[in-house]
Amino acid sequence: MRLPRLSYISKETEFIANLYLSNKKYDQAIAAYKQIIRNSPANPKLMRIKFTIANLYNLQKEYDLAIQIYSEIIKDTKVSYPISIAEYKRYEEEMKPYQGKMRTYTNEVRQFRKEGGKKPERPVIPQVVRPLIPSPQELEMSIARAVLAITNIYQANHKIDLVEKTLKEFADESLTKEFSWIALYSLASLYESENRYDEALSSYEELLKLDFKKGSIYYPQLAGTSIDPEIFREYLTVPNIVSSRPATVLEHIANLYEK
Repeated sequence: MRLPRLSYISKETEFIANLYLSNKKYDQAIAAYKQIIRNSPANPKLMRIKFTIANLYNLQKEYDLAIQIYSEIIKDTKVSYPISIAEYKRYEEEMKPYQGKMRTYTNEVRQFRKEGGKKPERPVIPQVVRPLIPSPQELEMSIARAVLAITNIYQANHKIDLVEKTLKEFADESLTKEFSWIALYSLASLYESENRYDEALSSYEELLKLDFKKGSIYYPQLAGTSIDPEIFREYLTVPNIVSSRPATVLEHIANLYEK
C-alpha cells in the first residue's frame, strides 16, 4: 500500500533533521523538526520531536525558548491524559473476552500435552482498534521529565525560588501519587542541597503521608547519548530507579537529624 505523500515528506524531513543534529547544526535541526510538527501534527513521534527541540534550545542556552516548549509538552500532555485513560480502558474491556479465551486455551493445551485427545483450537485475535495515543504511563513520565527539565534549567541558573515554586505546583497539581512523590522528593533534595534542613524534613514527612505503596519509582533525568554526550536527543535516559519505601524515606530523615 502506498503511503500518503505527507508521510514521505515527514520521514525525509526527519532524516534530514537527524542528519543536521548528528553534525551539530542545531539551528537547521530545530527548523527541520519544527517543519515536521507543522506538516504532520498527528505524527506519533510528535512528543519526542518536541522534547528534542526543547533539549536543543537547552543545549544552546536558549533557556526561555526551552522552557516554553517544555511547558507546551506539559500542557498538551495533561489534555491528552484523560483521553488516554479512556482509550486504554476501552481497549482493555474489548480485549477481555479474548484474554479469557486464551487462558482457557492455555489450560486446554496443557491438558492435551499430558493426556492427548483432540487438539484445541487457538482463539482468533479480535479486530480491536488499538489506541493511537501514548499510554497513561508514557504521558505521566513525559510530564515528569518536562517539569524536571525546567527545574534543572532554573537550578543551573541559580533561580532557586523558581525551582521551589515549580516543584510545589507540580506536587499540588499532580495527576497521580507517583507525580506527587517525584515532586516532593525533588523538593526535599533541593532543600538539602541548600542546607534548609527543616524544610527538607517537612518534605520527607509529606512523602510518608502519601502512603505510596509502590516499592520503587522511576525518577527521570536528562542525559546525553552514546553518539555524542554533548547532544541532547529526543530520547532521555532510562530513568533512575529510586526506592520509595517508607524505610528509605525514614533513612533520609535520620541522616538529616544527624546533621
